[in-house]
Amino acid sequence: MPLSGKWEFVSAFRQAPRQQNALATVNAGMRVVFNEDTGTLADFRILYGGVGATTVSANKSCRRLIGRCWDEGMLNEACQLVLEEVSLPASVPGGMVDYCRTLTISFLFKFYLEVLKQLKMRDPRGYPDISKKLLHVLEDFPLTVPQGMQSFKGVDLRQPLQDPVGRPIMHQSGIKHATGEAVFCDDMSALAGELFLAVVTSSRPHARIISLDASEALASPGVVDVITAQDVPGDNGREEESLYAQDEVICVGQIVCAVAADTYAHAKQATKKVKIVYEDVEPVIVTVQDALQYESFIGPEKELERGNVQSAFQCVDQVLEGEVHFGGQEHFYMETQSVRVVPKAEDKAMDVYVSSQDAAFAQEMVACTLGIPKNRINCHVKRVGGAFGGKASKPGLLAAMVAVAVHKTGCPIRFILERGDDMLITGGRHPLLGKYKTLAKQNTNSPGLLTEASALPV
Repeated sequence: MPLSGKWEFVSAFRQAPRQQNALATVNAGMRVVFNEDTGTLADFRILYGGVGATTVSANKSCRRLIGRCWDEGMLNEACQLVLEEVSLPASVPGGMVDYCRTLTISFLFKFYLEVLKQLKMRDPRGYPDISKKLLHVLEDFPLTVPQGMQSFKGVDLRQPLQDPVGRPIMHQSGIKHATGEAVFCDDMSALAGELFLAVVTSSRPHARIISLDASEALASPGVVDVITAQDVPGDNGREEESLYAQDEVICVGQIVCAVAADTYAHAKQATKKVKIVYEDVEPVIVTVQDALQYESFIGPEKELERGNVQSAFQCVDQVLEGEVHFGGQEHFYMETQSVRVVPKAEDKAMDVYVSSQDAAFAQEMVACTLGIPKNRINCHVKRVGGAFGGKASKPGLLAAMVAVAVHKTGCPIRFILERGDDMLITGGRHPLLGKYKTLAKQNTNSPGLLTEASALPV
């Protein structure tokens, strides 16, 4: 980046939820160049990030301001022009449209003050004074270094050194995690001929697959192959969830096919060229209430009963009924779903590197999918970058899906989900609807006191 000139001023701005380890809500870069003889604007550039899918440049606004003096009149017009040109759609990343619009103007105002302060220092008589109240805007927030202390209770001196109970033992990978030296799936060095996988997911909640045309994707740069359910040599997943959708999709985000390419960028671009024709099917089940209405349940109905519950409701003094609702949750682990599968030289054996809470299940799924004994699948789990229950079963299905691609191409393949795809495909913790009915009998010794309460889930 070249050094700025005498009458050139450049600044960058960033607003994030917190100072460290956070994506910016909105960021901006601004540059202005003045005519040395007249003090008017010779060039002006304003760019914003976080207000659209790509960087947004306010070119029209800047062109309208060329030749103006750096004063409040210019500032007021600049704010109005930028608000009109940099329009934020409701789908702006992260939402908070009003807040983002405010930030775009706040950054412009701060840049105006920064430049005005520099101009005032160079020409005290040529520019107006800045009030103390506005100068405060240019001050940085005071930074305090966070401090922490961890206390441990001493153990008995007679306790054997081999006994770890109560001792302040450091996490085995604690230093590596803190320094960034810990190696996760996507940190592993690429192998010769290694491919990258990207998936095509359903855009319909319930539909039949009429046709799938991958010819344009196969002709795309770097693409090696497209993998579908037809390529699965063994079991295509489990009864409740398929690896690759076949004939029908039952939710938005269900994997239909995958593209293997020499880079992830090529694979991702090619997924957009796969053409799928759907025919919508009823019913569309989106909520728990929908599932109850259409009696769409996973697994057999279970019942726990003690005594004659129905007869108990015939001789009670009070019955209370109600519902409990819990919304679904996203596990939001730091490391997204990550799989790397490497083929071995014989017996269709494979090494599977996966971020999973259940390596045995991943091994079983890969073996069943390929139709080979489990002892030919070596499943490696060095560490998991967060899971919270979200990496119990899904990694096994994804590992099996990648193994099919490895089986077809004969190449090692890496599959690392982007955050948006991870949240779309994995589903998270499901919402809950609980209906209950509670009964109570009157206490004959203490009128008004209800005892012998029982509950019956409905």
